[in-house]
Amino acid sequence: MYKITPSSDETLVYSSLTIAKEFNKRHNDVVTSIRNFINRHPEHNKEFFATTYSIENAGKLLKNRKYPCFLLTEKGQTLLKLKYKYTVHSASLERAFGEWLTIFFPGERIEAQYPVLGYRVDYFMPDLGICIEYDEKHHDYSSSRDDERQTAIQEELRRDYLENIEYDIVVERKPASESFPFIRVKQGKEVEGMRDLLILIRDKTMNDVVDYMLPSSEGGDFHG
Repeated sequence: MYKITPSSDETLVYSSLTIAKEFNKRHNDVVTSIRNFINRHPEHNKEFFATTYSIENAGKLLKNRKYPCFLLTEKGQTLLKLKYKYTVHSASLERAFGEWLTIFFPGERIEAQYPVLGYRVDYFMPDLGICIEYDEKHHDYSSSRDDERQTAIQEELRRDYLENIEYDIVVERKPASESFPFIRVKQGKEVEGMRDLLILIRDKTMNDVVDYMLPSSEGGDFHG
């Protein structure tokens, strides 16, 4: 039997212990998940309250020992339950979309979960410089946080790209643009997302051809 250190906030009506029991997870893992969630989504910080619990009728060695846990509001409980309910399902959908990409673009390099700074891009096409994000239905990032993340990723990719040029690092095929655009594909709208991607690739590759055919700034001759 557990005894949780209470809070005066009456909106905190659930605990991480009950979530662990409901989803058959180790309580320490649930606590870690909540901490990670708060770090990624500080706007939801008020939905979780860090506290401790003790084990009643424990032996002498554990009698006064305190363990970390969280109290949750109704919304906090819903957010955490959504995370656990959709994690496996969403991962399979994302993988399925990745397989779809490799079928549509068999000759194109596609990097899954591409690391940039402290972020992960769901799919990155390095030769084209295109980032693809697959958004599940429960995607709850705020627009401003998404924009900040996207800008940081684009700036880092552009910095790396320019650094490669500066040091004459040979790449098989340079991205057609330094902008590194994002395509967001929403769950249930995969066909529309693929259409947007095809249009973007068409536009980027056409620009690449135009850039190649433009006169060189040094001599007036065509590139080549």
